[in-house]
Amino acid sequence: ASESTISGNIDGNGKLVLSVYYTRDSYKIIANNNNEKAGESTKVNGNYRYDKQITLTATTNAGYTFLGWFDGETLACATANFIFNVDKNVTYTAKWSANTDTKYTVNYYLQNLDDNNYTLHETQELKGETNTTATAEIKEYSHFTYNEGESTISGNIDGNGKLVLSVYYTR
Repeated sequence: ASESTISGNIDGNGKLVLSVYYTRDSYKIIANNNNEKAGESTKVNGNYRYDKQITLTATTNAGYTFLGWFDGETLACATANFIFNVDKNVTYTAKWSANTDTKYTVNYYLQNLDDNNYTLHETQELKGETNTTATAEIKEYSHFTYNEGESTISGNIDGNGKLVLSVYYTR
């Protein structure tokens, strides 16, 4: 209103010009993600004018699957790159799910006969859910006793599939 001239006297010379100015609406846009371990995404928290083009991006870490950009529980975009024009107040959340088939390894070692060292006896290649705890099975081997002090029987299944658990048995 302060910039506009909405009324005036119509003179016979035809030079009256009325000017009406409008401000562009502004909307609050927030972008975040549901799991910092699963990946990175554009972080946005600000006010943007109507029709401004915004680009949101997400990268996914190993062991996770990108589900999309969500407005609440509604999928807004299924791809990692989300381009939209501002037209409302909205919060978009990048969401991932943990893979359930992330590999990890369990190695079983038996104590040598002639020294106090151990030799790999058996290897199991297993799968589990990313970012959960895996626990090795304590097996029974005739004439061998599980050695708790030497063993690492549990650990976090990292998305890269490099978790190795080691179970040792003394003779």
